[in-house]
Amino acid sequence: AILLGHYADYVEANAEGTIVRLGYSFGGNIPVPLLRDLDQKLDDGVAGTGVLRAAFGQATPAGVLGVIVEATGTDCTINTGNPYVWNVDSANQTCNAVFLY
Repeated sequence: AILLGHYADYVEANAEGTIVRLGYSFGGNIPVPLLRDLDQKLDDGVAGTGVLRAAFGQATPAGVLGVIVEATGTDCTINTGNPYVWNVDSANQTCNAVFLY
């Protein structure tokens, strides 16, 4: 499910975003390599910078539709650097991203 709304559950360099921004959430159940490829084509290929970001939590507007949009697992990104990067070696199939405006 692609959802348009106001989000704060996105990666800001190496932490959770603090500013609520308008964006498209791509929903859950997306493999990490697909999100990284999409990020490379639309943006900079990095999960914590640019307009396409990895999403924390459910990344749904005001926390609604949590059952439809699954949470991003901790293995969707490599969280040891600044900024976070996509963990393309992960087998996680439940990752999420948000395209910010």
